[in-house]
Amino acid sequence: MLITLTFMDHVSDYLMRKFLDWQKESGELKSVTDFGKLMGIDQVHMSLYIRGKRPPTPKHKRLIIEHFGEDALIAFGEDPDLYSVMKNWEFLNTEQRKRIIGIAKKNK
Repeated sequence: MLITLTFMDHVSDYLMRKFLDWQKESGELKSVTDFGKLMGIDQVHMSLYIRGKRPPTPKHKRLIIEHFGEDALIAFGEDPDLYSVMKNWEFLNTEQRKRIIGIAKKNK
């Protein structure tokens, strides 16, 4: 039997695994409310995300990625290198931006 995982399955599984790991590391049972607070996400939304009932909002996705880093990017199906460029775009000078754009256009 072939099982196909969806985007929501990956994100939900990832968040559940992180939640359980966090509890294990702390040595005690913790709530979804406390887990969400680590990232600035309320219990209602975090519960929906962990259960795979709703994809994280763009703001919550950003908070999750900022908290967990590169492996969260991968769980969301994002390219870590591209994300790094996008996140730091505003800090690049005009010449650096032109070089990146030139490379991108050349490789269409």
